[in-house]
Amino acid sequence: MKLIELVVDDLAEILGFTANSLVSAPAHEEPFYAFKEEDVEDLIVTELIKLEFERINGQDNYAEHITGSEFSFASEDQQIVVGPLLVPGKKILRIDEAGNPYEVFFTEQTVRTIAEGMMRDKLLDNLNLEHDPNKPIEGYMMSSWLIQDPKMDTSRAYGFREMPKGTWFGMYKVVDPVVWTKVKNKEVTGFSIEAYLAEKLISN
Repeated sequence: MKLIELVVDDLAEILGFTANSLVSAPAHEEPFYAFKEEDVEDLIVTELIKLEFERINGQDNYAEHITGSEFSFASEDQQIVVGPLLVPGKKILRIDEAGNPYEVFFTEQTVRTIAEGMMRDKLLDNLNLEHDPNKPIEGYMMSSWLIQDPKMDTSRAYGFREMPKGTWFGMYKVVDPVVWTKVKNKEVTGFSIEAYLAEKLISN
């Protein structure tokens, strides 16, 4: 099967990243994680306890150091989704115009270039539904990062399995209530980027 590397060439560098899309079947096959405020605060509490435990590890008065802190837990949805945007090395099946299957992938450097291009061009909040420019989603990016240490990355705190170094993660606030209902009903399950890219044949 033909294997193609997707790259950012001179033209792609100019045109670059255009948008993120919430889709029902992300090409990289990695779903995002949707959570509510109580989930976020549970994670915060857990991380604080872990840090405090590490600080006083071995001391008998451990419980005294973690009691007394009060956290307010709300029940309303925060309408936040977090998940991988691009996974380096992940082979993605495609079908050409003649009906022949082939695979494409991104290198870690290309993933970084695309992510940095999004930041540079202030396209953080470009979000649509199922790659339809006529269906923009009201929302905005809250966080973006590239995995440096797969075993210790923030994504693990959100329940993701260990992902490859260089994986690009994003966290979005979905303001649109109709789209958020689709997220909760699992009608959309992940992110899919839109970008102008060139092809480099690796094997045939």
